[in-house]
Amino acid sequence: MNSSSQQIEPNNKDVEFFRKKRFVLLLGIISMLMPLAVDLYLSAIPAMAKFFQTTDGHVQITLSSYILGFALGQLIYGPISDSIGRRPIIIYGILSFALISIICGFVSSIQQLILLRFFHGFVAASAAVVINALLRDIYENKEFSRMFSMVLLVSNIAPLTAPLLGGWILLWFNWQAIFWVLGTLSVVTLFVSFLYIKETLKPENKQRFSLRHIRKNFYAIVTNRAVFFFILTTAFSFAGMFAFITAGSSVYIGQFGISEAHFGYYFGLNVLCMMLLNITNTRLVKHVGVFKMFCIGISLQASMGLLLIIAAWLKFPFIYFVFCISGFVGSLAMVNSNAMAMIMDKFPNFAGTASSLTGTFRFGVAALVGMLLARVHTQSVWPMVLTMSGCAFIAMLFALIAIKSVKK
Repeated sequence: MNSSSQQIEPNNKDVEFFRKKRFVLLLGIISMLMPLAVDLYLSAIPAMAKFFQTTDGHVQITLSSYILGFALGQLIYGPISDSIGRRPIIIYGILSFALISIICGFVSSIQQLILLRFFHGFVAASAAVVINALLRDIYENKEFSRMFSMVLLVSNIAPLTAPLLGGWILLWFNWQAIFWVLGTLSVVTLFVSFLYIKETLKPENKQRFSLRHIRKNFYAIVTNRAVFFFILTTAFSFAGMFAFITAGSSVYIGQFGISEAHFGYYFGLNVLCMMLLNITNTRLVKHVGVFKMFCIGISLQASMGLLLIIAAWLKFPFIYFVFCISGFVGSLAMVNSNAMAMIMDKFPNFAGTASSLTGTFRFGVAALVGMLLARVHTQSVWPMVLTMSGCAFIAMLFALIAIKSVKK
């Protein structure tokens, strides 16, 4: 096919309704792979620890190694996508992701799995980082935030169903089957992407690929005060949620006595809350604006962080923790989509690079926070609660600095 048939014209008002919805659905499906690779085996952590004859905390490091690989990979694939285009990167990423998913099911030691999960995350970044840039090629500001929220809404099906699916797989098979299911789903996604993903980066917008040019673009991003603090806000906001992903299964199952099969239901409440706030953001952002919606989101997360501390201090019943954590995780829908809209709006000519740097900070901070939390062995909810709340308060501080910079 020639290049013109692979091109989606940015801001084309004549794009058919069905094509637009199919496009959002496909991007949402691709976005599902990343959370599936994390959430699908959360309920299997105790079983994996027993298999490898190690602790839950040691198995939890596989989550952080995946996120760390995901963070570092974005530094590379973002600038490459600005140079050679979006489509080749997505196809390569999904193919590599499928292969490593299958291999993960054949490891014989926890050390092998930790290493493989790093590369798993590294290749996952190649497809995930391009989605933001691909959307920015077509949509701007409020419309970007709205479409990004719609993609997140579709992708939220993954964390909503993943722990449940993982629990069901464990009822009939061993934990290795979880990774084989992930690999199979990736192959199906690869086939559909190959058919329907088209190139969105116009030839005239391609950036010259050189280390000097990439360094110049990175410098332009980090020296923009407002953008840099928006990036840090999303990083610590996401790290707070990842603290729950890291320790949540151990706390819910070990501290509150929730069964492995039922953990997925409680985890799903978090995703339902995120989906609800995603829908709210999608409907309100066109009228209220990305800036105000961002402020609402970060305020909500900080409030939930404070309520979590109160619930732990006063030893409230389990249902209070579920409520606070659901609100905490759900607020991410407003924080990330609107912060990304403001970040990408500043650098439309190298959106891939801006997306990659944002992702590197976000997942890099989350990986470090997760690794530290995984090494804390205590029969208490406090390590998870203080980590989540602390990240939310730090994110709120950076948000205030970013807001002040915008108003100047």
